[in-house]
Amino acid sequence: MKGLLLVIVYLFAGFTNETTSYYSAKYKMISNLSKELKIDSKSQIGDYFLGGLVYNFVSTSKVCFLKTTESLNNDGIVSNVSGDENIFINYQNGVVSYKLDNQENFKYDKVTFKKTQIEKKILGFKAIKYVSEDNNIAVYVTEELPWYIQPCIFNTKQFNGSIIRFENKKANYGFELIEYKKEDKTNKEDNTINKVLNLKESKDLRIKKCPFFES
Repeated sequence: MKGLLLVIVYLFAGFTNETTSYYSAKYKMISNLSKELKIDSKSQIGDYFLGGLVYNFVSTSKVCFLKTTESLNNDGIVSNVSGDENIFINYQNGVVSYKLDNQENFKYDKVTFKKTQIEKKILGFKAIKYVSEDNNIAVYVTEELPWYIQPCIFNTKQFNGSIIRFENKKANYGFELIEYKKEDKTNKEDNTINKVLNLKESKDLRIKKCPFFES
């Protein structure tokens, strides 16, 4: 009886935690990937501003969305994102939207990845490299963090761990996790999460390439 009571308390605590908190994950943009990887590339992005650009994502086991962007090179500059820069994902049905108030829902086109033997330490976590079939996209996955912590590049669970680095060779940029933490929800986050959970699936839902996978 005591053992059963402990299980019930544990499950209740886990449920309560899920409903009152979320993960905030900051990914810094790698603006000149070709330089870091020592490969030739004709595509170049300004190093000063974009090289210090940070994307702040909100994640739970049910949703993921881009909350704000900020610049490490310009202290105090934090901006809420809007338009096509804003991405909202409902993990429960795989639906993605750019605008919650003017829903044009879609799903990501599925991309197949193969596991490599390459390992990398990122933010102290051991990560395994996976590459897309065309070898253009690479992701580094760690099983030391929950799978749903990722920079909105997948609309469903695709790996048994968190994506803490992303690379797009043709576009010559990527993201890398620089900070994550569990935070208490405010009314604003709770409202947005509820709206994302209300993103509906339909028979005529379009399939689109993830914008971060574009060349």
